[in-house]
Amino acid sequence: MTTLSTCRTTLGFGPDRVCFLTDVEGNFEYFLAFVELSEALTLVSTDGADGAVDLELRDGWLFVFGGDAVDKGGLVGGSIRVARSLVALKRKYPQRVCLLMGNRDINKMRLSSELTAAQLADGRLDRVAGPYWVPEAKRVSPLDFLNSLCAAETSGGGGGGGGSGGGGGGDGGPPREEVLKRNTLANRIRWMLKDTMGADGEFERRRAELQ
Repeated sequence: MTTLSTCRTTLGFGPDRVCFLTDVEGNFEYFLAFVELSEALTLVSTDGADGAVDLELRDGWLFVFGGDAVDKGGLVGGSIRVARSLVALKRKYPQRVCLLMGNRDINKMRLSSELTAAQLADGRLDRVAGPYWVPEAKRVSPLDFLNSLCAAETSGGGGGGGGSGGGGGGDGGPPREEVLKRNTLANRIRWMLKDTMGADGEFERRRAELQ
């Protein structure tokens, strides 16, 4: 366990108190409620151009964020605003703010390697498996996702993908050409968030935030 004496030795200064927050998971309303109740943090402004709030960290306090800043959201979603607010606080108080990464933060490192043009090529679609860490009965591959999405959209259901399916066309699934039309960067991100990261709907929530 990290103690205040350890902080003094490691950081070279002596905070009197520690303020700890974790697992916000994109819930911006929860984040602001925590700030309102906190003895360490004060809300200065909500007018940041990038959606970040300006926070003040009182003297004598060390702020530690324990990870999982993003993914689920509250009523309207707030992953971007939460992340930007935490980074802004770190930049403002670099020696008194410690930001740790949780699994929901670290797993986004996959995006840079799994969203390249080579990974999205139509010829690879049949070879990309579902996430091995999900129970087999619930495992969904990108092809499964696109088959389900295509079937829902062409039948007028407009669903969000998921479920199982074959290669399309000859086995009774959607026509292959219709599936491949939906093999897009946006849909691959939707699949990753929904079926590999437990963040169904996060694509739409983040798009709404950016607008």
